[in-house]
Amino acid sequence: MQTLALVFPGSGSQYVGMAKRLYENYPQVQQLFAEANQVTGLDITTLCMTGSIVKLSEPTAMALAIFTTSVAHYLAFEQYLSENGNPATIGYMMGHSLGEYTALTCSGALSFAQALELVALRSRLASNIADQVDAGTSIIKQGNLDLVTAACEFACKETNLQVGIACYNSDQQFMLSGHNEAIIVAEQYLLDNDSQVQVVPLIGGVPYHNPLLRPYGVELRQVLQTCQWQQPNCQVIANVSGQPYANANMMIDLLEQQLSQPVQWQRGLEYLKSEQAPIVIEIGPQSVLKNLLLENNYPSDVFAFDDRQDREKLKLALNNTYLDDKDSYQRWYINQLTNAITATRNHNANNTDSNAQLKTILGQFFSQIQAIEQRETISDQDLELLNQLFEQVLVLKGSSQQEIATCRGMLTK
Repeated sequence: MQTLALVFPGSGSQYVGMAKRLYENYPQVQQLFAEANQVTGLDITTLCMTGSIVKLSEPTAMALAIFTTSVAHYLAFEQYLSENGNPATIGYMMGHSLGEYTALTCSGALSFAQALELVALRSRLASNIADQVDAGTSIIKQGNLDLVTAACEFACKETNLQVGIACYNSDQQFMLSGHNEAIIVAEQYLLDNDSQVQVVPLIGGVPYHNPLLRPYGVELRQVLQTCQWQQPNCQVIANVSGQPYANANMMIDLLEQQLSQPVQWQRGLEYLKSEQAPIVIEIGPQSVLKNLLLENNYPSDVFAFDDRQDREKLKLALNNTYLDDKDSYQRWYINQLTNAITATRNHNANNTDSNAQLKTILGQFFSQIQAIEQRETISDQDLELLNQLFEQVLVLKGSSQQEIATCRGMLTK
């Protein structure tokens, strides 16, 4: 029997119409949204069906919309498992920031109605401090921990304000939060000291996982203590520790701390790896966490339930047909090749000639995949060509021996 780990996304995964398919196809999802409307006094249904990106980007609306849509995905996923006769068991759940509340809800530790109240309160507290002291967030990509840490320390000294790492997403991706003035100084420090670093300011972002929110933990804790906590039906991995919750008291303590302490996403993934790296399925809108797991070189299959093609591939994975069916195995192999190519860092990003060659090779790679999809058959020659292009991409990106070994490891089932 396959063991699964489900991961739930946080802020930034919303998109217009993100619940439309679910709402139109699953009666239980319609009931869920009716409950959300009643509990919050807001029209969460319309927000998630036809709400504009402007409305979906307002912090509290965003949080309630993503949370409700993610729980809706979980209800659909339960039916998906039942309809396909898959004997899989859900052994682990882990959510990113806001997604931790989704994980606790879907695991049975917290009721949907109580979680809605907590999600709304949490968002309001963070929004209040953002307005009061001009605070926000920013994403750093293609960075490294030492330099990002140094940038935060420099900015704090330079401005006498607060900025720090809010999320440890991967070896190369971090979220900063704190005073906007200090964030800008930290960003400039990174840009001045690393030509490859990418800075993505988040307009309207609020400073979750930062000490600025520590005083508000008292108010959040008061509501956490009124909730009727239950033993979860699987291991739920906490953001603060990267380890499973042991009891309800720990849930109260760590959720209070999560408001002002960093998300240790990498530690959580290391725990999953230590548990024989189960198949991971992202449950919620988009595929943000799927991409993040690929960036972390997660050693097992990763799927996004919101992606139609991934849902089809997942059927094969759960029924163990990859190795028994040549065509299914070949399609899995091509998918892994694509994941490895896109997840590998380009160390030669500033080399014009190398980038021109890389663009050509990648064009050939994806054109070949498109041709395979159009004729719906895969030959040994197709795989041989894709493998050759794959190896050329690794060379052009200047991949290290460790990166090459990791990529090749992704191709072994």
